[in-house]
Amino acid sequence: MKMPVFGGIVIALQLSGCGSSSNENPNNTVVISDTIVLSDPNFKTTHFSGSKNCAICHNSLKDENNVDVSVELDWGSTMMANAARDPLFRAKMASETIRNPSLKSVIEEKCSRCHTPMANVEAQESEQMVSLLPPGFLSENHALYDAAMDGVSCTVCHQIEDSLTLGTIDSFTGNYTINSLQTIYGPFTNPLVSPMVGSSGYTPEYSSHISSSKLCSTCHNLYTDIVDINTGELTGEQFPEQNIYNEWEQSSFADEVNGKTCQDCHMPETNGVQVSSIGVLAPRDNFSKHYFVGGNTYMLDIFNKNKTTLGVRGNNFDASIERTRSLLQSSAKLEMIKSSNSGGALNFTIQVKNLTGHKLPSGYPARRAYLHVTVKDEAANIVFESGKLNTNGSIVGVDSDDDASKYEPHHSLITDAKQVQVYESIMADTNGQVTYTLMNGATYLKDNRILPDGLVKATATPDVSPDAIALADADFMASSDEVDYQIALSSDQSYSVEVELNYQSLAYRYAQDLFSDIDKHDYINTFKTLYDDASNIQKETIYSINIIID
Repeated sequence: MKMPVFGGIVIALQLSGCGSSSNENPNNTVVISDTIVLSDPNFKTTHFSGSKNCAICHNSLKDENNVDVSVELDWGSTMMANAARDPLFRAKMASETIRNPSLKSVIEEKCSRCHTPMANVEAQESEQMVSLLPPGFLSENHALYDAAMDGVSCTVCHQIEDSLTLGTIDSFTGNYTINSLQTIYGPFTNPLVSPMVGSSGYTPEYSSHISSSKLCSTCHNLYTDIVDINTGELTGEQFPEQNIYNEWEQSSFADEVNGKTCQDCHMPETNGVQVSSIGVLAPRDNFSKHYFVGGNTYMLDIFNKNKTTLGVRGNNFDASIERTRSLLQSSAKLEMIKSSNSGGALNFTIQVKNLTGHKLPSGYPARRAYLHVTVKDEAANIVFESGKLNTNGSIVGVDSDDDASKYEPHHSLITDAKQVQVYESIMADTNGQVTYTLMNGATYLKDNRILPDGLVKATATPDVSPDAIALADADFMASSDEVDYQIALSSDQSYSVEVELNYQSLAYRYAQDLFSDIDKHDYINTFKTLYDDASNIQKETIYSINIIID
């Protein structure tokens, strides 16, 4: 058995039994039932090289302001670096194979293409079986374990070819092409070739596609095969599980002159960087920091607190969490655009403005944003509250959180505290019933995630079009949504109205559905233990306002 190594010291990790409780060790690390063995990031395979091999030259970098912009240091504490260690990913993949056992190979091949891309490519090139669950890539005894555990690493993205299909449906769902010449594509013209060739065997070459959104589309536009819920067989059709690139492509952010690429927001640029710490190179401007910042503070916090048990090497998670929180807080804003207080009724309209280049929230269909509205009288008594969060992460009044077969509809008017505006996507199976099983998703019962600027709902392609209720809502439009609140009150006085736009990267019902399989696989038991322990399981507040209405 391969043991984890820190600074040359071999450390044995204590394994708890299956079904272990949420106990903590003296280092405040949760004890889980399938501790991940630390991998070796110095590996080399036919096509790829481990991240630590790249770090030799691409760490210890500073920009013109003397700020550390080390590539591997920043990347190592991201979701990209830890794509194979992600305990939610592992648990969900295990659950999907349990619910559709005849499709296990289909599920593992598709998941591995973007979560363990180096292992997938090498296995396919050598005509080996593509398998994730032990004894597959995620087993420490597998020959491709190190390649798998390095996640979405340097020599993956930088070797993706600028093929004719890049940015089209033929390249989505992990259908990228890795070049066979060990060419490393970069964003800078006239790279100095000989040092990299001599030290690594890879040849640097300029290509504009490395800075384009179409590069990201290969994994962030994902289609899953639809299963007929009655027969368990594939229908031959595909379901748009996430369509971030298509949302961006139909927005104003895709404008070639005034728009922004994925990298502009998620890999912000800086200037004056000598891109290699070895040798003397002219400083480069427009250097993309390898932050890969998203919206998932929840999982980053789990990684940060459970480095040993999850086999994590990154030590920059505090910075990653703060960057993520900052990006979330810049993703939207709220405004009360009208209000009145007369005749025993308090009326106001809240506008939610999406400032991103894709839907809000976007991506994996476990995410949701919601409005928490609290009205207080002059004595600071709460007289109305919609969107109150329970201690277990559920939201008071949200239909899905109370009943797994239901979902909260899109609201244009809220008159009752049991109504909550929740921006989310809810899948349906081939019988039109709510499902949280990705392979059973056939259509969306609900998708009222706020559109980006420029994405006109009337002309949006079917894969990114909102649901019927949101589509018919005149105040749900490109870049914003407006929600009217009409609250009957017993007295005429001033009222304080506090509004929060909150975000959960893992919705309560999605998690509870997953946990129904807890006794069927250690990966699910492990994630439940981490879920129960997580401190920020509840929410991130994106934006808030407090208004007095006289």
